[in-house]
Amino acid sequence: PAGDAVEILNVFPAQGSEKGGDTLIITAYNLQPFGNKVLIGGALALFVSVTVAENQITVLSPSGKGLQDVTVKNDSGSSTLSGAFSYVLTPSISTVNPTTGPAAGGQQMTIIGSGFNSLVEVFVGALPATVLQFSTNSLTVITPPGSPGSADLLVVGSGGYDILEDAYTYEPAGGPQIYVISPNYGAIAGNTLVHIYGAGFKGNGTVRFGDKVS
Repeated sequence: PAGDAVEILNVFPAQGSEKGGDTLIITAYNLQPFGNKVLIGGALALFVSVTVAENQITVLSPSGKGLQDVTVKNDSGSSTLSGAFSYVLTPSISTVNPTTGPAAGGQQMTIIGSGFNSLVEVFVGALPATVLQFSTNSLTVITPPGSPGSADLLVVGSGGYDILEDAYTYEPAGGPQIYVISPNYGAIAGNTLVHIYGAGFKGNGTVRFGDKVS
């Protein structure tokens, strides 16, 4: 282009986490091999690399909030692209309480974490939970129905999502259920290793073969 001053053309991606640390690729004319600085909302971004031949500079975003201008500076001058980058909340799950409940659903659950707002969606297994209350660090939801066994917890926000695997266990109605026993035979003397597959098992449970506790 005409002139030798730096000129921003594009910022990609155009949004990132409020915590910062996202990789941004900025396309700009008249970048220099050394001395390029990128500011987002006035805060200096961490330089990663520059490819002058491709008119691109890569940086890590600083922390921030809302819609911000992006500025590139070097010895040739300064260029600002107004409203080029938007900070969004990225949810993060820390703990869940309780971690078990009925397969029929309807259990009130508290999720502690960060990056929550009124736009978040919560899924327990494949189905959405009903959000009752929210704050930046806490969600209160009602669990949906699910199949007996463990289920992942998914929180989706405007800036991404977080998954806590096997965070919640659906308990079958009427107590533990046995689906498969393998093998289904063994020595009269005992000491046969048996695998029992089912749902609703707990660590403090007991297993009986006939009237004998294993």
